[in-house]
Amino acid sequence: MLGMNYDSNQLTAKIKAWSEEIGFNLCGITDTNLSKYQTNFKASILDKNYNELTYLKNNLDKRLDPKKLMSGTKSIIVCALNYYQKPISPHISIYAQGDDYHKIVKNKLKELAQKIETHIGNFNYRCFCDTAPVLEKALAEKAGIGWIGKNSLLITKQGSFMFLGEIFTDLELQVDKPAKNHCGKCTTCLKTCPTKAIIKPNKINIQKCLAYLTTEPKSQNHLKIDLHEKFYGCDECQLACPWNRFAKLNTIFTPNQNLAKPYKELIAWDEDEFRKNTKGTALRYKNIKHP
Repeated sequence: MLGMNYDSNQLTAKIKAWSEEIGFNLCGITDTNLSKYQTNFKASILDKNYNELTYLKNNLDKRLDPKKLMSGTKSIIVCALNYYQKPISPHISIYAQGDDYHKIVKNKLKELAQKIETHIGNFNYRCFCDTAPVLEKALAEKAGIGWIGKNSLLITKQGSFMFLGEIFTDLELQVDKPAKNHCGKCTTCLKTCPTKAIIKPNKINIQKCLAYLTTEPKSQNHLKIDLHEKFYGCDECQLACPWNRFAKLNTIFTPNQNLAKPYKELIAWDEDEFRKNTKGTALRYKNIKHP
């Protein structure tokens, strides 16, 4: 197979250079061993607070063993793309205010894979971006992209407003060292959470988490907790995180000005207005309707 004739060190360096050319902010490589994360992940899905997240229990074997998601996987290329922008609305999470990231990130991953293919010939790969049973944060941490912070989000030295994408491949590449945790003694995210959903470092009560409650309206607690005028998602812990002082404005995702509306107007949208005003954004993935 043509794709097997390559120098691992040289190809790894080229992949990282190409990822930057394509527009990714960070790129790291890891292997498929997620044993370090298995115990905590299994404990999480058994927690009663996560009962409604039934999809986490689906394909559990594939989540914990990437080789079962793509047979023959030897290396995983993890890329991060900055989406930070000045919020046009305090009611909608920044990640959903611009162009839908799923297609953009995945297209960039495919572009990177094609560059590899042009260089070495055919090889096996699959690209993922938030649409498959992949432990993205764990892989990103192992690949040296960033660390999983006390708010359970991936934090990098360029901030936490990052979309993640992965290329599973049968290439044997040079893996990076896992990222070190740089949260230190900081507890800003715990103190900032409007509903105190961060019970303790890395422990989230999703039944209080506004990011969950406003994107999963079937939640039993959706009508019981003050949503703090959050229409879709919540960024309070991220906006307060000291590491996001280093977040730079992205040049890819354009804010949808249709979303810059008062909260009362947003929740008054009927289905047609919702679909019209959220066209092209990640909000279309969940056609929510608030009371």
